[in-house]
Amino acid sequence: MEESLLRQAAKVLVPVFLAEIGDKTMLTTAAFSLRTNPLLTLAVSALAYLAANSLPVLLASKAAEALASYASLVQAAAGAGFIAIGLSLLRSEREELVVGRASSTFSYFLLLTLSEMGDKTQIATVLSAALTANAPLTLLLGVIGYVLANSVGVAAAYLARSSLPAEAVRRASAALFVVAGVLCMLTAVL
Repeated sequence: MEESLLRQAAKVLVPVFLAEIGDKTMLTTAAFSLRTNPLLTLAVSALAYLAANSLPVLLASKAAEALASYASLVQAAAGAGFIAIGLSLLRSEREELVVGRASSTFSYFLLLTLSEMGDKTQIATVLSAALTANAPLTLLLGVIGYVLANSVGVAAAYLARSSLPAEAVRRASAALFVVAGVLCMLTAVL
């Protein structure tokens, strides 16, 4: 008997949502949303999720095995990028120095895509694809779960931004980038 769509949805939405809550990409998305349009941030984040997960989901275990051999290197590179952004934010006096321009939005997209490769959210997505045997449904529901989780972080960042001084927000967002970078690098070596 064919499994219900609701059961298939639960096999994707719940693991992806739970994997993303509190993840480094959620923290990074929250930090980036402090400096640019929150909807743009969520859109770029969702595109990065799709970029990181489309191939592994479509090719299931074969693509995941191929990416796994390079996961540590990719994670370390993404971590270094996040740390660089965080440190440049700490050095900057102007809030728009690193983010808010098209080139920095693209850099954010690339770093987020790299940090998702081999991440627990990607593993949850690939395993969900194996359970549902439906790649398009997995990607669609995975993006929904991912965006829902990241919306929590963006909403928290928005609330913090409206109640904290600009300098505190700048420092907090810089610290979140550094933390995300350190987490990426630790993931690479552990």
